Amino acid sequence: MADVTLQDQVGEVSHVPLCDICGTNDAMHRCLDCSKNICKGCFQCHKQFPDLLDHTVATLEDIRQGKVVAKKTKRGGHSECGQHPGEVRRFYCQSCDELICRDCTVIDHPNTKGHDYVDLKTASTKLRKMLSGKLPELDKKKKGLEGVHKAARETKEKLKTNSERASLVVQKGAAKMIETIEKERDQILTEVKNITLTRNEKLYQSEKDVTTTILRIKHSQEIIQDIIRNAEDSDFLALFPEIKRDLQALSILDMPWVNDELSVLNVRSRETSGVKDLWELQLEPERRRMQIGLYSFPDDLETDG
Repeated sequence: MADVTLQDQVGEVSHVPLCDICGTNDAMHRCLDCSKNICKGCFQCHKQFPDLLDHTVATLEDIRQGKVVAKKTKRGGHSECGQHPGEVRRFYCQSCDELICRDCTVIDHPNTKGHDYVDLKTASTKLRKMLSGKLPELDKKKKGLEGVHKAARETKEKLKTNSERASLVVQKGAAKMIETIEKERDQILTEVKNITLTRNEKLYQSEKDVTTTILRIKHSQEIIQDIIRNAEDSDFLALFPEIKRDLQALSILDMPWVNDELSVLNVRSRETSGVKDLWELQLEPERRRMQIGLYSFPDDLETDG
C-alpha cells in the first residue's frame, strides 16, 4: 500500500507536477523526507544543506516504476532514546537543545548539574513561537537581496545605454575621417566592447550570487514553515538545533553590493589638429561608489533557559 500511495502522490507520466519549492519549474525529483516534489534547480539547493544530506531523494520516474518504497513514518509522537533502550524521549533539555528520556533527566541531564528540562509540549510551543518570530527577519533579508538584484539589473541597463551611446559618438566621428581615423575608431570600439564584456561578467556573477542566496533563504523558509506547521513535537525538537545553526549561518552571510561605477562608460572628444587620439574613454565616475542598504539578522537566536 505504501508503494501505491507514493506513486499516487507523483501522478501519471502525462501529468508533470510543478516544483513545491519555487512553484515555477517542472518537478523532476521527490524528497521522501520532506514530502516535496522538487525541480532540478531546487534539488541542487536541497543538496547544499548539511541537515538534508541524509534525506532520500528519488526521481519521479523511479517512483512511478515502483523502484522506490515510501519511508515509514514514526507513530505515537515519541522517539526511542538512543542512550537508554526501551525509554522514549518525553522531555527536552533547554540547556543542551536535546530530546531526552526519563533516565536522561537523572543520569545525563540532572537539574543538580544545571540542566533545565521541560516536557515536549512546553518546549515545542515555546520554540515554535520563537522560530515564527524569526521568519520576518528572513523575509527582511530576502527583500534586501531582491533590492540588490534589481540594482544589478538596472546597472546593466545603464551600462548598455552608455555603451551604445559611446559607440554612436565614435562611429559618427569616424565616418567623416580617413582610414587612420577609422583605425582609431575601431580601437576605441574594441575597448568599449571589452570593458562592457568584463563588467557584464562581474554583474552577471553578482546576480548569480544573489539569486543563489535568495533561493537558499526561500528554501530555508519553506522548510521552517513546513516543520512549524506539520512536524510532530519530537521531530520538531530533534530538527530544531540544526534549524538554529542554519539560521545562524544565514545571519552571518555578507550582503553583496552592486558597484555603480561599473555603469560609467563615456567618451570625450579631444582637442587635436591631427587625425589621431580623437577620443578618450571616461571610466571614472563623478561621484563615489554607493552601497545598497544592508540588512542583517539579529544574533539573539537562543532559547530561553
